[in-house]
Amino acid sequence: SSGINAEWPLRPGEEEPFILKRTTGCNGTDCYDGYCIDLVKKLSGDLNFTYEYVQPEDGKFGSKDPLTGKWNGMVADLMNKKTDMITVHLSASSVRKEVIDFSAAFMDAGIVAVVKGESGQNTFFFLSPFSTKVWFFIIACNFVVTALICMLGKLSPYGKYGSKILALQTCICSSCALRRSTLMSAGKSYSDLAEVEHDCLVERDEQSDKLDDLSFFNSIWLITVGLVGQAAESLPYCASARALLFSWWLFILVIISMYTANLTAFLTLSNLGITLNSVKDLLKQNEYRWGLIGSRYPESLLLNNLDKDYIELVNKGEKLRDLNHALETVKEGGFVFIDESPVLAHNLKDDCEIFSIGSEFQKFVYSFGLPKNAPYSNLINRYMLKYREEGYMDQLWSKWSAGNRACSNTVGRDKMLDIDTLAGVFYILAIGAGIAILIFLLEGFLSAYRDTKQSKSSLITSLAKLLKLKRGNIMREWFGFRLPSNNVNINNKKSSSANYVIRNTSVSHPDEEEK
Repeated sequence: SSGINAEWPLRPGEEEPFILKRTTGCNGTDCYDGYCIDLVKKLSGDLNFTYEYVQPEDGKFGSKDPLTGKWNGMVADLMNKKTDMITVHLSASSVRKEVIDFSAAFMDAGIVAVVKGESGQNTFFFLSPFSTKVWFFIIACNFVVTALICMLGKLSPYGKYGSKILALQTCICSSCALRRSTLMSAGKSYSDLAEVEHDCLVERDEQSDKLDDLSFFNSIWLITVGLVGQAAESLPYCASARALLFSWWLFILVIISMYTANLTAFLTLSNLGITLNSVKDLLKQNEYRWGLIGSRYPESLLLNNLDKDYIELVNKGEKLRDLNHALETVKEGGFVFIDESPVLAHNLKDDCEIFSIGSEFQKFVYSFGLPKNAPYSNLINRYMLKYREEGYMDQLWSKWSAGNRACSNTVGRDKMLDIDTLAGVFYILAIGAGIAILIFLLEGFLSAYRDTKQSKSSLITSLAKLLKLKRGNIMREWFGFRLPSNNVNINNKKSSSANYVIRNTSVSHPDEEEK
């Protein structure tokens, strides 16, 4: 049995849960409680030694003055043989290892940054799940798909509009042809045929099936309501437009699912208004102040890091007096405090408005401090390892801190989704648009092939005729240009669209070349 002078810097409230002091109903070492106190009691009972607690005069853990090279705090007392062991959560570092020894580690730790949440201050919190670039691409895709849907519906020979226009263009009813020529000469379009008396089945059908059923404005409505999971009344008829619409619906299904899931995560965390995902983000913003406690291990650890961002964090950050001052500052809001994770986990365990930013970084361990080459070092280390293997250290931490933690809030894990994360969804939409265009081309070839059987012309001739008719339709119906009126004889029993039956007569064809 022997006596040991155990030392720690006792500052009220600063070393909880590692050391706590009672002021009444106790005497001597019995006035202290905490994680480290229980660990010393365990060692004392197993190794049969007595101990007495003392405090360093300056109340510091121990750091080296970069100018004089002298040590202060508990490390200096241990070097000067004023004490036999430092029995507090001492961070093991290479600089301290030069002058003292460390016991086997009793706890893993790291550095973490904490900030007060700003719930309710972000008016547009519902935009948080996606980055600005993602919202821009969604809106852009909305207009692009609208234009493609409208064009495919109008140009495809198998769409409602395309097939009807093609039938009207190739109708061999002489009375209809004459009436069309009159309208076209007056600068009117095919949609104006509904205003004239008629006896043609194609023209009569215009009253019940409007040519502008899938107009550009109706296409905007069709695509836009898909963003909120709804469907419009007007739907495309041709296979190409339907393929594109299916791709759009699949795109929207994934986008809505990811938006809902990410928004739920934001609301569950209640971290609205916090725009930081990692501690390095502090260097890229002007919204938050940040700081560390001076002459404390996190400061020296970051200053010695190879990553220049960590060094810049220390140099640009504020220097706080002590832990109480730091906790008061961070609870006021708008301030990020960087310190050791176990200390913050305990002191902020009941404050659900405080969030950690990202995860721990710069991992290290807590150990007891021992004099260089102390004869009892091996014995202390063996029992420390034994306690850790048996789970005694975890039981102590559960008893003094983590077991009573009311809140466990972290920001940075559920961050807004950027364009890189959602790129695959946009690729699906682009592939769908490509497939739709390919189907559209196949529809054109199929329509021209069917025309070759009726007109006994070559495929190239039929394709050229179809393209010429589509060009005339675009110029006249879409842009209002007046094309010269022409006459041509067509001997078809059916229109190329195969959707409207017409009579076999010589027609006046306004969109063909003049004879």
